[in-house]
Amino acid sequence: MRTSAPGPNAVSVALSLALGREVESPSEADWRGAYAVARAERLFSLAWLRSGEQIRRYAPPDLVATWRTACVAASELADRQAAALRDIARESERGGEPPLVLKGLPLSERLYGERSARVSCDIDLFVPAAQRVHMHGVLTRIGWERWYDAAPYDASYRLTRDGASLFLEVHSQLVGEALAHCALMAERAAAWSADGATVRRLDGPVVPVYLAANIAKHGTPSLLSYLDLAAAWAALSPSDRVAASDIAARSRLGRCLQWARSGAEALSAAASGDVAALRALGFEGERRASVHAFLRLMWLADRPGDAVRILGAWAWPRSLRRTRDGIKTFWGRRLRRSFVGRFRYTREYTADAALRR
Repeated sequence: MRTSAPGPNAVSVALSLALGREVESPSEADWRGAYAVARAERLFSLAWLRSGEQIRRYAPPDLVATWRTACVAASELADRQAAALRDIARESERGGEPPLVLKGLPLSERLYGERSARVSCDIDLFVPAAQRVHMHGVLTRIGWERWYDAAPYDASYRLTRDGASLFLEVHSQLVGEALAHCALMAERAAAWSADGATVRRLDGPVVPVYLAANIAKHGTPSLLSYLDLAAAWAALSPSDRVAASDIAARSRLGRCLQWARSGAEALSAAASGDVAALRALGFEGERRASVHAFLRLMWLADRPGDAVRILGAWAWPRSLRRTRDGIKTFWGRRLRRSFVGRFRYTREYTADAALRR
């Protein structure tokens, strides 16, 4: 078990492994720190896929075993999620169109060639508001239990089998409550097949715009999310990159896309130990810091009026506007916690760091 925090060398090693680069001075590298960073930043499975030979050659044997075990668990999770998608797709056949999966296994296979390369803690489905009731019926018929719902906003489900749980979210807006004023649409979809069933995945120039908005709305976005954006952007043709920028501008997400791309572009230099690039990704010595997601979204708003809308969504969430009791409970929880802690996040790294979305 690691007892000291990893330094910048560990961050650079973790990023180098995930990018498939040779680690500089591997015999002197902070391998345990690199694993701690890779776990917390959701890079460990991709790092093993691309740089497993380096890890096995240079990392301490007990760490190699730990790393391998984590990757086996990630692969098993991907298999369970694929089986769940198969069941959902087959049950959905009665209603016509296969479900549309956001990120998750289809994105992982598309970007990295392996569905377990990017570990996802849940399954995200995009379901138009008019089809939510139908999808709820599909999910509950095959054993999913709804534990949160605020249609037309996000709904959360859980499936427990053989002592293990899977989690799923249903979205009727690509960018969520805080950015509900941004009319980002699932303009294109492509088929994705696994385990004998076919679902749809988001496709085309909208993908990097969606990924950028998703990065911006998370408190401390994982480094994997920046890698996803970098890979998705690199896969676009020059004309599709122009189209992506146009989509972002029309959806009032232009500044979000520019900001997220700057983070994605910093990955390469950060892997080489560049201090400015590490700082751009939020690293402060042995930890990573970021501001509250709502503060970031207000700063990145394309229009002043949008910043006001985002502030309003923070003060009075749209999903709670139908009930007075809901907002009272919501603010009661907020007031019981330090506001300072809510406006600035820090991520510490330990060997048993939990996976984060």
